[in-house]
Amino acid sequence: AAFLFLGGVVYFGLFSRWLLWLGYRLADLITAILKILALPLFALNRLQKKIKKLAKNIFLFAGKWYRINQITQEMESAARRRADREKGGVFHAPEAGESADQGGRRSASGNFLFAEMI
Repeated sequence: AAFLFLGGVVYFGLFSRWLLWLGYRLADLITAILKILALPLFALNRLQKKIKKLAKNIFLFAGKWYRINQITQEMESAARRRADREKGGVFHAPEAGESADQGGRRSASGNFLFAEMI
């Protein structure tokens, strides 16, 4: 028991300070090496997140444009059908610079004729 006590005193008195310093330096060195080795993994993780976000945005954007195109096509076909009924089956595109008011009257200037409104 005395030799165990004496060994503990010698260790803590002579070697403890140097071994702790060496241990801390080894731990710092191992940590630095592990960080360097892990850098590609962190970069791949960030790249994967950006690709995932980009794919999600593209998917959502494509869905919106599909709906917009579908609604536009439905509106155009409805306008063609309405024009066909009104014109007797022939669809005419409005001429440039010509607009119609709600009564179907057309003005060449592209604006409502204020004289007709009064």
